[in-house]
Order: sequence, then structure tokens, then C-alpha cells
Amino acid sequence: MKKTGLIAMLLFAFSAFIGCKKQDNQSPNNNQSGYYFRFKADGKKTEYTTTAATMEMGDALPNHTGYFIGYTESGTKKNNFAFRLFDTEDIKANKTYTEAAYNASKVPAAYGIWYNADGTCLLSFKTTADPIQPFKVTLTEVTSTSVKGNFSGKVKEQNGSNIVEITEGEFYLKRID
Repeated sequence: MKKTGLIAMLLFAFSAFIGCKKQDNQSPNNNQSGYYFRFKADGKKTEYTTTAATMEMGDALPNHTGYFIGYTESGTKKNNFAFRLFDTEDIKANKTYTEAAYNASKVPAAYGIWYNADGTCLLSFKTTADPIQPFKVTLTEVTSTSVKGNFSGKVKEQNGSNIVEITEGEFYLKRID
């Protein structure tokens, strides 16, 4: 029950950040400017054509958060991969964020959530019932207009035991913050 509520909250947050930040001059990229979000899932190449990134500072610890997403089917629970980074410092380049138990006091940290083509939800973060899945994100470039980096790790099916290896993950995302 707690896991389902957490998943719903994460999806709402990702949808809200895309919806709230979407303005005429700051809409998510539809792959017309060279932005990309691609990876291999158990060796199968996947690429999403619409991308977005936002980084913000909050009032509570960890007070710096980055949201990153790539997708092809807006408004559905299919074909989208998102991850979130947490830190007590600015989210910045040349830093690796690794999976930690979903706990705001353990930073820097990262977690990922992937809805594959079938709509199956796979997660990287630990819950009380599941062992942690290794997952890491390295930011290689952060500018006022874009974010670039790579990611890899494992994601586990939310309501099952299937674990998928994510390799060769790379992104170049338009910032919409």
C-alpha cells in the first residue's frame, strides 16, 4: 500500500513539473533541437523523443532537487523514464548521484522510475519490502538551458520480481526551469 502511494505521488510530481513548467517558450523538447534520452534495457535499445529537466531549491532538506524525464507518450503510463536527484548542494556537473534508500537525509542520492512500452512500472529505489537496486546518474554538463549526463543500474518491477538491467543510458535534456 505504501509503495503504491509513493508511486502515485512520484508520477503526480513528474506530471506536475512538466505541466506546471510548460509555457510557450519553455515547453519540453520534442527532439527538434538535438536533445535525447536513450538507454538499453536488458540489451534492447530505447530512445524517447521528448525530454525535459528542471532543478530547483526547496525549503526542506535536501533542499536541492533535479527532475529529469524522457518520454514518447505524454499523459500515459507507457514509454517514459524519469529520475530524481537530491542533494544539500546545488545539482551540478561532474558529480555522480547514486541510489540510496528513499530517505531525504541520505544525500546526494538518485532514484529512477520507468514505465516500459507495456506500461509496466519498474523502480530503482528501495522500499521496506525490497532490496535496493543499484542505480546511478552522473551529470557531465549543466548549463542554464540544458543538462547532459549518463545513467545505469537496475530497476525492479513494482508488482513482481522482474529486474531489468539499464546500461548505456545517456541524456541531453532541455531545461524548463
